[in-house]
Amino acid sequence: MTILFDLTLSFDFATSAQMKVLIRRVDGHTDAEYIYDPLSCLYDHTCVESAQAGKNELNIDVILTSGDYELIIFDQQENAVRKWLTDEAGLAAVPFAFELQATPVV
Repeated sequence: MTILFDLTLSFDFATSAQMKVLIRRVDGHTDAEYIYDPLSCLYDHTCVESAQAGKNELNIDVILTSGDYELIIFDQQENAVRKWLTDEAGLAAVPFAFELQATPVV
């Protein structure tokens, strides 16, 4: 089965300006295998990275075939910024929202 996968992630620029999303196929891995660096797929091109879709929005549009996939959401903030957000601003978590649409392609 083939699916058109459309993910839009919205965030607050002040707290999440460096947020990124990846989708990676994982059905080739065995349960005993441990992935030390979940971002290593960027080097061997086995994942798709989000693109800036608009102000405070990231988007992934991709066609997926049958299999198991992993959605990775991460923030690349510098430690000084992250410390300011958690210690001084009192923000324990980074707020974001996402919309996901999966449409079968015939």
